[in-house]
Amino acid sequence: MHKITITKNHGESILDFFLALTSGLLLTAAYPKLDWGILAWIALVPLLCAIRDKSYKSAFKLGFIAGGIHYLTLLYWISGVMNTYGRLPAPVSWGILLLLVSYLSLYPAAFCTLFAGLKNRYPQWIWITPFLWVGFEYLRSLFLSGFPWENLGYAQYNLLPLIQISDIFGVYGLSALIVATNLMLFETGWAVYTKQTVPWKSVLIVVCLMAICFAYGIWRFREVSTLVQ
Repeated sequence: MHKITITKNHGESILDFFLALTSGLLLTAAYPKLDWGILAWIALVPLLCAIRDKSYKSAFKLGFIAGGIHYLTLLYWISGVMNTYGRLPAPVSWGILLLLVSYLSLYPAAFCTLFAGLKNRYPQWIWITPFLWVGFEYLRSLFLSGFPWENLGYAQYNLLPLIQISDIFGVYGLSALIVATNLMLFETGWAVYTKQTVPWKSVLIVVCLMAICFAYGIWRFREVSTLVQ
């Protein structure tokens, strides 16, 4: 496995904030209304680039910003619902929304913090990180009565051949595959940028996983068609 070696940077630049913001907007664009689900497969790459050499504190901050932008642009409508149907004053509705967004942003922030700790310490970090993301999605679905909305896997609802694998691994399996793809693209792009060896093993594994998922989906379509006939 290709291992990225970098020098830790304890500060954040304007570019880092821009990259975090970009990831937040790309994540939102993957869901309805824009519904560009394919963006989920690259949405985390800018954020990973931003935190690639950061301290825990900086990684947490950038992850919180990305999460804040994402959830605010995704869930803005909740304030209108509380104002219209809950009869709450607009400032109160927006205050509650901002509290919710701040809470939800803690999950990508925690993910980025652990990512910052893993990437230089474990050669196999790329295969650990997708499970961290999924673990936080699962925790979010349980903690404080649960908020299981908008897991990454849900953004692929209209990619029918791929999502058939969810009957085995659930939406969390799809989320893990999306994160693994983002990590592979980040790792490959960074290797090319720094003129290091391209991590072909990572590329091959992700491509094989994608091929297996699509093959399973096609097989399921044919099986169901046979049963219907």
